[in-house]
Amino acid sequence: MSLVAALLVTPVLQAGTLQEDGLELLQRLSAQGYSVTAMRTVQLVYLQPCTLPVYLPDTVGGGFFIGMGGDDVLDLYMEASGGRGWVLRDSLPDDLPILELTPALASDAQYAIITATDMLRDVIADSALFMYALERVDLQPSTGDVSPAQVENGGSE
Repeated sequence: MSLVAALLVTPVLQAGTLQEDGLELLQRLSAQGYSVTAMRTVQLVYLQPCTLPVYLPDTVGGGFFIGMGGDDVLDLYMEASGGRGWVLRDSLPDDLPILELTPALASDAQYAIITATDMLRDVIADSALFMYALERVDLQPSTGDVSPAQVENGGSE
């Protein structure tokens, strides 16, 4: 986890509901320029991975995938993977794993997997959040540098 992520996340966790805490975190990240955000609530069963497909717009840069465990989740494992065979993992014992994605990884991301690896009070299931906060990248408009003759001839003049 980067220092930026640590500074943004540390003061967030209050005594609100899981969704309120997640929304507050996403609002803080959005204020820092990570304006492409989403949040999904899932029900996790102890040691059973939950695989989520990730659909991101074409206009995203780098940012964060974030997991947030419910009241009874002690440790949450998270990983992200993409079409070019890469996998990022956050397996440190924590109920708030954060994966930092570069723009290249974010543009290729396909799946996120979260797993409750330790629970409190002999609980076997609890809710959790999967969130992302990514930078928005403006795509450059076409410059129109293709001549009408090239268009008519299929690209050759």
